Amino acid sequence: MTKLVDSAFLGSSSPFPLTVPVPAGSGFAFSIANGPGMDILDLLGDTTFGAGISPPAAGPAVTIANAGGGSATTFGPEASQLTERVKVYGGLQVSNGGNLQGILDVVSFDNTDVTGAVLINNDGGPGGSSVLVTDSNLGTNLLPAGPAPGNPVVVASDAGPDSFVAANLNAPWGLFVTNVVTVGPVVDVAGSTATITDSKLGMRPGGPTSGLAGVVPALPAPILAAFAFAGVAAGDALLVQGDQGQDLLTVTETLSEGRRSVACCELSCTAGRTGSI
Repeated sequence: MTKLVDSAFLGSSSPFPLTVPVPAGSGFAFSIANGPGMDILDLLGDTTFGAGISPPAAGPAVTIANAGGGSATTFGPEASQLTERVKVYGGLQVSNGGNLQGILDVVSFDNTDVTGAVLINNDGGPGGSSVLVTDSNLGTNLLPAGPAPGNPVVVASDAGPDSFVAANLNAPWGLFVTNVVTVGPVVDVAGSTATITDSKLGMRPGGPTSGLAGVVPALPAPILAAFAFAGVAAGDALLVQGDQGQDLLTVTETLSEGRRSVACCELSCTAGRTGSI
């Protein structure tokens, strides 16, 4: 288990001693890789990553890689200090390996701000995954102006039952969720659920992302292929792709600017939509 509270990881271009000696704008602020077995990582309180990287890094400022065996990665305030916020200046990537059935990868954000693109890559089933986002701003760097890939929020999960829940999420460049990274002959009938409430998706002035192919850093090829299979297009503010099982999407009291799409991989799909979307 690793726990960080009220910490500052400034990044490559900071003048302070504990910096990574690489050129400004090309480094990272925090990186951790865990081996097989249950991995628990808590990043809590007023913890800041990448504030010393200027200009913002081309790659993610924070990378977290958990091998198979289950994981729980948490960003948010301590229980006794609910006004604290975790801040990431740059992109964020969390990668989780494959698990046996019944073992989950859990990623949660609460009171978290990330300026760059966010990728949650739950790579291997059949264990499944759970992603929870509350009161968070993800991908808030609105530059460059005009059509651009920008800083979307991408959640990609492979085989197994998958759950995504967002409440009061602000994702100016859009939200993209796939529960079937492996497309083609592999059939995953575990099903998925996605629930989005009181959120703002793709509300950046000038519209949401112009497509995922140009996102920096580049998304892994299997994830791009899954979204291409789902029909991702420029101007998407929300795309949710289920697997070949029972899929449930519920969106309430959510604003978006751009196209909203639901892609279901055969068998059955239930989409319940109310509110602004």
